[in-house]
Amino acid sequence: MADDGSLSDPSRPLLMAGPIFGLLNRVYLKFDTKGLIGKKVLDAKLSMLNTDAPGCGETVQGIQVRRVTSGWDPSNLTWANKPSSTDEGAQTITTAYAPDCAPGRLEWPVTGIMQSWASGGNFGLELRGADEASGDDDWRELASAEYGQPDTTPKLTATFESFGEPTIVYPAGSDGVEVFTAPATWRRGMPLAESQAHALDVADTRVEANASTLAPPLVDMVTGEVVTPALTPEGRDVASPPLVGTAYLSNGGAEWSYASEFEGAEETDEDGDGVAGISEPFTLNPRVPMVVNSAQRLKAIAGEILTLDGQIPGADKLIESTIWPERNQVMVQASEVTPELRLGLAQRYGTTTVSIWLRSGLERPSRLLGPNDPDPDIKTNKCQLDKNGKELDCRLKDGIVKNDSWSLGFDMYLNGGSRIGARNGHPCSAGFAWGTKSDNYFITAGHCLPTDMPSTQNVLLTDGNVLGDKAGSSYTTDKGSVIQPAPLGGLHGDLARFKLTTRVSTASIFTSDDFFTNRKSEVVGKWTRSPQKNDEYCTGGYRTGQECGWVVDDPSAMTEYPGDTAGKIETVIPVVAGGRSGKCTWPGDSGGPVYTIIPKGHPGAGKIIAKGIISGGTNAESSGPVFECTNYFTDIRIATRLFGGDIKKRKIG
Repeated sequence: MADDGSLSDPSRPLLMAGPIFGLLNRVYLKFDTKGLIGKKVLDAKLSMLNTDAPGCGETVQGIQVRRVTSGWDPSNLTWANKPSSTDEGAQTITTAYAPDCAPGRLEWPVTGIMQSWASGGNFGLELRGADEASGDDDWRELASAEYGQPDTTPKLTATFESFGEPTIVYPAGSDGVEVFTAPATWRRGMPLAESQAHALDVADTRVEANASTLAPPLVDMVTGEVVTPALTPEGRDVASPPLVGTAYLSNGGAEWSYASEFEGAEETDEDGDGVAGISEPFTLNPRVPMVVNSAQRLKAIAGEILTLDGQIPGADKLIESTIWPERNQVMVQASEVTPELRLGLAQRYGTTTVSIWLRSGLERPSRLLGPNDPDPDIKTNKCQLDKNGKELDCRLKDGIVKNDSWSLGFDMYLNGGSRIGARNGHPCSAGFAWGTKSDNYFITAGHCLPTDMPSTQNVLLTDGNVLGDKAGSSYTTDKGSVIQPAPLGGLHGDLARFKLTTRVSTASIFTSDDFFTNRKSEVVGKWTRSPQKNDEYCTGGYRTGQECGWVVDDPSAMTEYPGDTAGKIETVIPVVAGGRSGKCTWPGDSGGPVYTIIPKGHPGAGKIIAKGIISGGTNAESSGPVFECTNYFTDIRIATRLFGGDIKKRKIG
């Protein structure tokens, strides 16, 4: 693209970067890096064939590669509408190849740029003269993907940290259960194909109905088969029929650069049907091996094992439990393991039923209730301003900002991801609008509005005015998830619902990455299946804003948070455990939306698909790109079982 007013040609075989004859030129490149999300990039390089330059060898200024920070259309790109870029992580090389020395490849180190893409946002790369203001010519002619030869196309290569494998520290035996160590990311890999993931839901339904004769299903990542283990010949007969259903392909992922956003405070409470995603039928024949532990037994052990403090020495160091389908076991994470703990678990459950993942120094997760003080101070901090300099709404002050240009003088709508006043002055985040026009609800985390919260306490706006009334919760302080009354019964994670009395719910959430920005996206659907390992997702609590690049590590976890009372522990069942490298969720993010973004090429591209509600996690912020955070959320589909109804969806089209 040249600074001459012309339209760029994405089909050109040769691209020009840098100033030539006094004319500035820039090159824009886009690579599909979806596979980077959630991974740790150790080394990365951009390589392009250089066919011409001012000379051979080294030049004075060179060509710089930069990270693009806004969207662009290759079919409609001019100097006037070129995207923005940043010098953060930018790299310059001065090597040049002219016809006298034959073409050669130029290679830029782009590790820092690709590490940022691992959080889910890739707008591409920009190549430009390192010093465009100098006026000196220093250019490179570079081969594009249309140059016509496979070995001349632009290449982006990366080295990832190995996921690694568990290392057994103590094998299972007469002295106790197995103990192993492993990297934090050892369970990660490629996401399941949607047909496999949806087939697991079908298999799970069978298991729930036959929990004493079937074991939890899994996908064999080597063969691609869905495996539905059984304990008896009768169970094998139940598990063997083909898994048949429809896979929906538009659930989306954590690529936030696809987002379709809008700004402003003028909203609508109009309900819609959302979007009908792309789907395809599937029929998969399961493999049915015989195992010894039923789903019923493993689920009971996984739920009980976190409650053994005081019964087995060292059990207070157990932090998270889950079913490990690949080994037909329960796996429990511990920050410390003693001989007494190993032996006690073996005596209670058998030597091969439980394995301990030893994670020395593992931080116990916590509820993400906000601080009981004005942090940030809503009186002194302003939201984004409109063109007339008037304050708009934002995560921090959603629904309370006054602006004379609005018909009512204030924004009457509450958006997902905004700050709300919850129990005892601790702020939380709003999740998703729930119900219909006549059912003006929102959902959030259960510990924000627990069952023991006095009925006289209201849900508040952050300016202290009443927002609404609590209308159901699955959580009790100092206990955690609580069994619901008949006929529902069972444990339902960490969810609450409240009814708006002074504002109106709307099917949109804030998708900005800070307190004060006004960007929003429409919610048009919810996930069509349960979470599975390696699903990608974003979070949107009010403290941290939009954070993408999360990956599901465990779709059926059980964990513990410290309670309000010293020594009390709250057990949360079930939750989904995820991880990412970099910034963690913070206190105040509880109740915020967990979601994905519909990919390009699908109906409603760039809009929001609801996946869950933030519960807790680690809340530290790292100073580097390789810190591993843990996040827990409740599956959005559990809210449908608990409260009835559905998320509100924006009308599309």
